[in-house]
Amino acid sequence: MKNNTPDSIAKLGTQAGRVAMKSAEILAIAQPVQEVEQLEERRYQAMLAKDITLLEHLLSEDLSYVHSTGFVDSKASYIAFVRSGGVQYQQIERENLVVRTYSDTAVVTGRILMTVVIKGEVRFIDNVFVNIWEKRNQGWQFVHWQSTPISR
Repeated sequence: MKNNTPDSIAKLGTQAGRVAMKSAEILAIAQPVQEVEQLEERRYQAMLAKDITLLEHLLSEDLSYVHSTGFVDSKASYIAFVRSGGVQYQQIERENLVVRTYSDTAVVTGRILMTVVIKGEVRFIDNVFVNIWEKRNQGWQFVHWQSTPISR
């Protein structure tokens, strides 16, 4: 026997509203994560293709790029190094990628395996990393990279 009283119908409406609200909350959380994941992929593809125009668009003016050696690049110095051929990315693989968002900030962690040519020397890089994206007026901007070698 169905209970179609006004109170039971109102209760169902309230429950449906809660489910819809939870779905909206999940979507609101998932959307920035997906955006940052897509931007991460675009950034890595730009590194491989030496796409300076795209890198200039994605990297923030106040970028701090801390290499696993401890050397720190700004946006200008990193772009100049890529443009000059001082670094040539040949292969990039990521593992254990986790994106966490906090309002207008996204923190990305994971492991990166790269084959790069740096100043003519082939290097195989196996690092863990953390990087930070910030949502600004022009959209998500890559503001920080820091990597640490995995010791064997």
